[in-house]
Amino acid sequence: MDPGAVDLSSHAVFLIERILESGDEDAVRWLFATYPRERVVDVVRSTRRLSRRSAGFWANVLDVPAKDVRCLSKSFQQTYRAIWTH
Repeated sequence: MDPGAVDLSSHAVFLIERILESGDEDAVRWLFATYPRERVVDVVRSTRRLSRRSAGFWANVLDVPAKDVRCLSKSFQQTYRAIWTH
């Protein structure tokens, strides 16, 4: 896929999730230059696709209470553990 063909608007959640999970410093700079902080915070709050480590890190960096981060909630973690036993 041609990186220039990516629609930054319709693929915003996917791009934000991937960069928060495994982006380097340059990618994170690009992320915050491309999307408003509020959009990134919304993704941190609502996504189920960040690792616990990444979600905790970004919640701390962005001043989002852990209780408001979906993938840090106990109910999500219990479901995740029930599915993935490794």
